[in-house]
This record gives sequence, C-alpha cells and structure tokens, in this order.
Amino acid sequence: MFGPWVSALLRVGTPDSGQVRPGGSTAADWSKDFPRYAFLALLVAIAYYLGSKIGFALTPRDLPIATFWPPNAILLAAFLLVPQNKWWLLLLAVFPAHLLIQLPTGVPLMTACGWFISNSAEALLGAACVGYFKKPQELFETVPGVLVYLIFAVGFAPLASSFVDAGVVVITGFGSGYWKLWTARLFSNMLADLTVAPTIIVLTLNSRRWFSHLAPSRIVEGLLLTMGIVVVSTVVFGIQNPTVPGLMYSPLPLVVWIVVRFGVGGLYPSLLAIAVVSIWNGAHGRDPIILVPMADSILGRQIFLCTIALPMILLAAVLAERKAAEESLRQSRGQLIDAQEQERRRIARELHDDIGQQLVLLELGLDQLRRQSDERLKPHLDNLYNQASATSAATRTISHGLHSAHLEFLGLVPAVRNLCETVTKETSIKVAFTEENLPRRLDPEISLCLYRVTQEALNNIARHSHAGKAAVQLHGRGKWILLDIADDGVGINTGRERAVALGLASMQERVILAGGKFKLFSQPMRGTRIEASIPVSKMQS
Repeated sequence: MFGPWVSALLRVGTPDSGQVRPGGSTAADWSKDFPRYAFLALLVAIAYYLGSKIGFALTPRDLPIATFWPPNAILLAAFLLVPQNKWWLLLLAVFPAHLLIQLPTGVPLMTACGWFISNSAEALLGAACVGYFKKPQELFETVPGVLVYLIFAVGFAPLASSFVDAGVVVITGFGSGYWKLWTARLFSNMLADLTVAPTIIVLTLNSRRWFSHLAPSRIVEGLLLTMGIVVVSTVVFGIQNPTVPGLMYSPLPLVVWIVVRFGVGGLYPSLLAIAVVSIWNGAHGRDPIILVPMADSILGRQIFLCTIALPMILLAAVLAERKAAEESLRQSRGQLIDAQEQERRRIARELHDDIGQQLVLLELGLDQLRRQSDERLKPHLDNLYNQASATSAATRTISHGLHSAHLEFLGLVPAVRNLCETVTKETSIKVAFTEENLPRRLDPEISLCLYRVTQEALNNIARHSHAGKAAVQLHGRGKWILLDIADDGVGINTGRERAVALGLASMQERVILAGGKFKLFSQPMRGTRIEASIPVSKMQS
C-alpha cells in the first residue's frame, strides 16, 4: 500500500537532496513551494483515506474502535517528514478525507469530528515531542532516537489522546465501557505507530540509498524472507481452532534474520506484515491460542505484537549503530592510508628532487676533484666518490620504494614486474611473475592497493622467509582481479609472527578498504601463500 506514496513523498518533498527539507520556506518563495506541498498534502490525504479503509477492514463488526488504525501513524509520519509550518496544510487536506471515510460507514458527525480531533492531536503531539529532540534521520538507527520515538510517539501521544477518543465514543453514544474502549484504542494506535509510521519514514528517507546498493542476491534473499514472513504468519495466525500457543513465536526467527541482514529497512515492513496478517485473522475469528471473546483475543494479539516488536526495534538500532561505527572507523582508516600515501609521495619527491639532485652534484664535484688531484689524494677522493654514489643510489631506491614512478607512469603490470626483478637482483630469491586477462586500464586506487600488497609481501619474503623461490600472479577473472603471492620458505612460525604482523595487517586493511578479500595460508617449513581479490568496480574502459 505505502510503496507508491513513499516514492511520491520522496520525489515531491525533496527538490534537490533526496531528503525532505527540514526547514520551512520563506515568504519570498512561498508561491513556489505551495504547489509542491499542496500535492504532498493531497498524497497524505489519499494515504490517510486508504489507511482508514484498512483500519475499518480490520475491525470486527461488534467493536466501535478499530483494532489496528493506520491513519494516525500515517499523519504522524507526514508531520515528522515535512516542516512544521506546513502541518496546517496537511490537516486541511486530511479533514475531508476523514469525513469521507467515516460518515458513509454510519459514524455520527459529532463522533467523526471528535475522532479527527483526537487523531490529529495524537499525531501533532507525537511529532512535536519527537521533533524537538531528534531529526527523522536519527530516529530508528540509533538507540537514543528509538527511545525518543518509543517514549513520545508510541507511548505518551497515544496514551494522552486515547482519553479523548474513548470519551468521544461514550459521550456521543457510539459505544460504552470507557476503560475497555480506552485500552482498545491505546494498543490499536501504539501498534500502528510501531509499524506503519517507521515503515513510511525509513523507506522515504533511505529507500533510494538502500536499493541502489543491493546486490541481486540480496534482493532475492529479501523477497524470499518477505514471502516467508507472510506465509508463516498466515499459517500461524490463521488457525481456526486453538493449538500450541508457542506457534505464535514462529515468525521471530525470520524477523531476527531480517534485522541482521537488512537492518531497519527490513524490520519495520516485516513487523507491519505480521501485524496486518495477525489482526486480520483475529478480526475474522481465527485464534491460535485459546477461545476467548473477540475483544480479549484482539487485545492479546496487540500486546503480543507490541511486546515482540520492542526488542527487535532496539536490536535493529544497536546493529545500525554498530554498523555506523564500523563505517566511520573504515573511513578513518581509509583517510589514514590516503594521508600515508600523500606523505610517501611528498618524501619521495623531496628525496628525488632535492637530496637526490644535491648528491648528483656532489658526485660530479668529487669526480672532477679526483681527476685533477695528485696521486696522494686520489685514493681518498675515489673512496668519497664511491660513498657518494652509493648514497645517491640508496636514496633513489628509497624514493622509488616510497612512490613508484613505474606505477604512476607505466601502470600496474610494469610496476609489479619491476618489483619482482628488483628482488631477484638484490637477493638470492628467484621471483617469477605472470599476468593474464588484466584490463588495459585500472582505477589508480586499485592499482596502488595491489602494488602495495605485492611490495609488502615481497619485502616480508626477502627479509624473513629464507625462501629460494617465489611467484607473483596477477589474473583478471570476470569483475575481479586476483593477486596470488607464494614462496617456498619457512612459513610464518611463532618467532616470525611479530615481525610480519604489522605488514600483514596493512595488506589486509588495504584490500578490505578496496572492497576485496584477503586470505593467508602458511605452514611451518612449507611456505606462505597470500591471496587477494579486489572487485574492479571502478574499472575504466
């Protein structure tokens, strides 16, 4: 029901940023904003009307108050998503829709108007209190945001407005039994506020971002879980005669799965589906627990659904906070690596352009002096010249190690090949290099990651492995680039763990930040093998 309206809200309420603007319009641009918000108000009125239809469809004939009432939650979500100075426009659009749905069903005019006042008061009170403490984007993915929403939108606002709602029913003679009506109305609106409003807010604010990052396998998984929730709920709550009460908890494993895999974006629609299926079957006399009066059966379901929803909502918020913290940490690590690379480039450039040039001039001066000197000074000058040449060569080696000109100007394959040849020349290790099916051009970040992993791995092999042979392989396989580095050395034993731990951590961190996978295989005296695979998500044509 809510999908088309959510998409429309997203498009209309967000002219530029993809989110509803938190601030109001000024008088100067009111004429420009009015058509947009008028259309938004019309969509809210239509959603309110359809939500009322669903509320009446889920209400047994002998009960004067709905057992599940979405309109208030829809209005609450709309208030939270639009600026406060536009709330009057929503109320003006919703009032005719409220009368249009109430009066034809036989509800007296006074009762209908009283219900509109209580419904609007609940949504206004909940939105005002919640909005004072938190923005909509902060409500469901943080524990403080969830607590604010639960306290004010789910607890305080329905609690306060239910006194008015039940009083309207009794005063207008549309029903009797004040406290029973108050209890029924309270849990009816609490359940809707727990499921309907969060679903609308979460999908409105985040649906584009979530769906754009979902892989096809995740979409299939989500569809299967959705079908599972609906089927299991239909079977469990659609039982005609009483059976094992524990069956009511059957949807919980699927809900936990959805929370872990899809977070708040999957949780609230799932809770909404379970609530609708459960209340629908209860309104039609199907009760899986025990044969009791209709009102008591519905109340039991409402309390049960609210009870299982609360821990799931908090769990989803905790997992969302953890995910946000991990993402923040990942970004910090990425920024640290970027800063490290920038510093490497700066030092390499200074070594090459400044110190390197001075050493070259020193070599030339010493060479000229030793040619013009007498035989007594020539051996000393030759020695100084050789030391200057060695220092110059070492400086160039350090400069190239910090920042490879081969990688920058020639690309990944020549740079890695040069690394392998350098290790072969400077050590007793024979390093073989092969490459196959690599793209002609790669994103510089991917090339740098693969180069640094190869560089660190070869340094570890040269310093610690005591190997005689090593092999470096670069292969393109579909949308992935695979790097395989192996040696026939002593492996990573206990004595070598500390020496290579920092380098391995650096390699793994780089690969993970690039969205890849890193594996290490090692056995004492049987060598070490490193496998790194990176998606070519930024491959250039």
